[in-house]
Amino acid sequence: MRSIFALSLCISFVGACNCGSPNGGTDLDGSMNGDAAGDGSVPVGCGDGTLDSAAGELCDDGNVVAGDGCDPTCTIIAPGYNCYLPGMPCVRCGDGVRAQFEGCDDGNVANGDGCTSSCAVEPGYSCSLAGTCIASRCGDGVRAGLEECDDGNILSGDGCSISCRVDPGYTCPGNTCVMTVCGNGIKEGSEGCDDGNVANGDGCSSTCVKAAGYSCMPGALCQPTACVGTVDGVIQFPEACDDGNGTASDGCTACAIDAGWVCTVGASGSVCHQTTCGDGTIEGTEKCDDANTANTDGCSSVCQTEPLYTCPYDATLAKSVCRPIVQFVETRRWNVANLNPNAMFYDPTTRCWRAHRSAEFRAGRPSF
Repeated sequence: MRSIFALSLCISFVGACNCGSPNGGTDLDGSMNGDAAGDGSVPVGCGDGTLDSAAGELCDDGNVVAGDGCDPTCTIIAPGYNCYLPGMPCVRCGDGVRAQFEGCDDGNVANGDGCTSSCAVEPGYSCSLAGTCIASRCGDGVRAGLEECDDGNILSGDGCSISCRVDPGYTCPGNTCVMTVCGNGIKEGSEGCDDGNVANGDGCSSTCVKAAGYSCMPGALCQPTACVGTVDGVIQFPEACDDGNGTASDGCTACAIDAGWVCTVGASGSVCHQTTCGDGTIEGTEKCDDANTANTDGCSSVCQTEPLYTCPYDATLAKSVCRPIVQFVETRRWNVANLNPNAMFYDPTTRCWRAHRSAEFRAGRPSF
């Protein structure tokens, strides 16, 4: 009985002492501070969940396990991790999960999309718990999300519309919009060309619309897109294509790309094929392709983006996905006694708010 009792005491004693080093047992220098090597590489108390900055700790998540954001020495925070709260697990920015102290997490560590590389919400954005970041408000002076402009107000006719889209005839390089000037040699805004004059018949019209069959560089006279020398399969400026033959309507005619075609550079000249609107692939002059040819869904029957829609391409779905871009914002505070606010609606065609008067005044007839 004595020998059995003595053995049990020894086992209990060894177990009680197996606490100093991360590997168990006493350190090589005779201490039990977690410095298994005995060279002072691990701060005293690393892994106890208390941040000891004086000892050189940068983090302490309550353990000395590698690969969780806080190095086993408590002196290195792994890239992409934030160890805000001692004793709690480190969080990783960009994993799509909004953790404590993160303002957002959109599943990446890119800047400029509303959520920064350190998972902080960027100015002008609002980010949901699901990780989707959008422009906070049109008119706040911060261009964000799908806004083309934001001049700090919600007035139309000043270059930046009520829905933060650039008005035709304007350019908005910053927060201030200015009218474009056709003929100044600078291609800006919605201009298709600007050859430095307002003459017609030279490839760039008096309203800066590029004529078919011309190639135009800003500030220079437009050149006909005709073959340089012979049709030899070598693309030379201002040729748009050169398929090495003189056949018309095969995608490359007189070294100009035919409408509805797209041409790429091949081993012996341009290789052209027809584009097909509705196949889910954006090619040629197509601005979108939502895999159908229906109108009023954001992408028209000729694969052009419809007004008040944006149609980004979704690689997973292999097609454009369109959604409205109209932002419903307060234009003014109504203080009219006979106006029924429940009957107000925004008309995107006229870009105006419309409403009906209260029943006791005009029995619901429109008030314009």
